[in-house]
Formats: sequence, structure tokens, C-alpha cells
Amino acid sequence: MNTPTDPTNNPALWARHQARAAGLLPANFADNVLREARLAQAQPSRARRFIHNPFTLSALTAAACLAVAVILHTQLNNQANAQNLAGWRDIATQTASLDPL
Repeated sequence: MNTPTDPTNNPALWARHQARAAGLLPANFADNVLREARLAQAQPSRARRFIHNPFTLSALTAAACLAVAVILHTQLNNQANAQNLAGWRDIATQTASLDPL
């Protein structure tokens, strides 16, 4: 059976993989990554500042809870109205059957 060799058990293979990977990256790759990370840390995006604001997070949570409560209330009211209407229809049918008497 032809299975791939684990590079961590074979130092020569591991070194070859590292050399090939290093050849695929530009020479200043690490510097570019560090520069971008420092820039992102120094100047957080507007979205990150907006989401990480505790008041904004609280407002979003309250809005989500309110939306869920309104949806749930509407659904429960619709079910209760349907049950009540069915009950009144039964009463109306029974009353209509008593009219000829």
C-alpha cells in the first residue's frame, strides 16, 4: 500500500517541505503580515468598533429579544383567535339548530 510519509517523523522530508513553502512566499511576507496586523490593531474598522461597543451590543440584543417576543405574541394570538372563532362557530351552529323550536 502506498501511504504518504509523515513529515514530522522524517526530518529530511520536513526540511524539503519547508524549503518548498518558503520558495512559494515572497521574501518580505512576514514583514507584510506583521505590518498589516499592527495597522489593523492600531486602527480597528468601523464595523469592529460598532460591534464591540457594549451599548451597541446591548441594543442589538434588546432588539432581537423584542423581535422574538413580537413574533411569538403574534403567533400565539393567531392561534387563540382561531380556537375562539372555531368555538363561536360551534355555538352559532348549535343556536341555529335551536331556532326552529
